[in-house]
Amino acid sequence: MNRLIKNYVFLLGVIIVLLYIFISLFTSYITGYTPEQMNPDDMLSAPNKKHIFGTDQFGRDIFTRIVYGTRVSFLVATSSVAISLMTGVTVGLISGFFGGWIDNLLMRVMDVIFTFPAMLLAIFIMAVLGETIFNIVLAIGIIYTPQFARVSRASVLSVKNMDYIQAAIALGVSRFGIITRHILKNILASIIVQASLTLSLAILLESALSFLGLGVQPPAPSWGNMLSTSREFMIIAPWTAIFPGLAIVLLVLGFNLLGDGLRDILDPKLRRML
Repeated sequence: MNRLIKNYVFLLGVIIVLLYIFISLFTSYITGYTPEQMNPDDMLSAPNKKHIFGTDQFGRDIFTRIVYGTRVSFLVATSSVAISLMTGVTVGLISGFFGGWIDNLLMRVMDVIFTFPAMLLAIFIMAVLGETIFNIVLAIGIIYTPQFARVSRASVLSVKNMDYIQAAIALGVSRFGIITRHILKNILASIIVQASLTLSLAILLESALSFLGLGVQPPAPSWGNMLSTSREFMIIAPWTAIFPGLAIVLLVLGFNLLGDGLRDILDPKLRRML
């Protein structure tokens, strides 16, 4: 606990992420507007007391749309990373523990996915499956599966020949028991760190897809499509792009700080330096 308190990077990341979680859980209590509520009399209004972040080209309150967009970003990011984590860790555990042709087959499949640039593969998957939130989650989940597979496989290879694993094998513990009770709990630290860092990548990719019109579709609020529609008005109404961009930057920063802090705390080598 003392290490957590002394690690200011970790604490700052936690504060930022918790702030966004609070916003996503209590969106209806934070603002008095709805994200689709239009007001022709307030089109492209600069930030003021009535609209603290200003309004867009339809007179919609930008602060409200950012607040509701937080929920969308969290939903997509956490769901897609959960898919990547479960699939990738399973592949990595099986590949690292059994080795041989199973390892070669699974890792070559991961290499094929990893070969494609994330954005290009996401565009291809969305073009094939269609533009729905479920398909966005599935596409991002597939894209980041190889990262978890590689991290978990490398961690398994580093521990599977240790004495306590060999002792469990000698005692007749089943392979499933060894993987779940002895190996998995000893590689959780690296998986947790990878998950926190991948969340920021998932948010960026979802925003990029929405920016290109392949993610969350208007009028539903999404930081990416807010940036996309603001391109035509950036000169006369820069606040339409500045505030959604800052929302993305701050949340990505929060997850990156959280991941760096967790790495420093959970990595035994770095722990000695704190």
